[in-house]
Amino acid sequence: MFVFLVGAILTFAQVNTILMFEQFSVATIKFKNKSLTKVLANYDMGQQRMLYKQNDVVMELVGTAAVDTVCFGPRKFIPYGDSFLEIVNLKDGTVYINWHQKSVNIGSKGAFGAVTQGTVKPLYIFDLGLNSPEMYTSYNKQNVNNTDVYKQKNDNEYMLRLDDKFVKFRNVKQLCKLFPDKASLINKFVKQHKIEFKYVEDVLMLMNYCMSVGSH
Repeated sequence: MFVFLVGAILTFAQVNTILMFEQFSVATIKFKNKSLTKVLANYDMGQQRMLYKQNDVVMELVGTAAVDTVCFGPRKFIPYGDSFLEIVNLKDGTVYINWHQKSVNIGSKGAFGAVTQGTVKPLYIFDLGLNSPEMYTSYNKQNVNNTDVYKQKNDNEYMLRLDDKFVKFRNVKQLCKLFPDKASLINKFVKQHKIEFKYVEDVLMLMNYCMSVGSH
């Protein structure tokens, strides 16, 4: 049996709370004892916690030792320490994303609503063998009375299962250490396709390539 946090989360810090989905969506929680339950849920990538609504009150899902997966349609998440990992199945393997996003002030709105500095690139996933094209982006509603503008900075940790253990990487250098025999090919691909780890779709494109050129 799983346990929910006792007490409501009454307020969200605008900078620290970054919700994965624009709205709380129906999620199916699958437990290790094979039982299922459905809730309205969302994932807070800023503070790395699974949220759900109970009687219109937002709560945090805790006591996750009994949880097997949390599914938002085809997207699946598994407990990992105090956070959740998203399982992304590519054509030749699986990548796990430990989502962590930060809001960074990039300027202020001008007289006509324009941002005075900074740009944001939309994060779209192309056809990498997923069940359907997904949009891997996060949602951060701005206070309409606030002239400060924030963009989301990607601080994700990516993982693979090698020898039945999770191995982590956050950049090209760390990835090359996991695949030393492919290091030259990885670096060439990164240069050719201008891969940047701050963009999730770039990382998945790189991993799809890395897995396609042979197993570790």
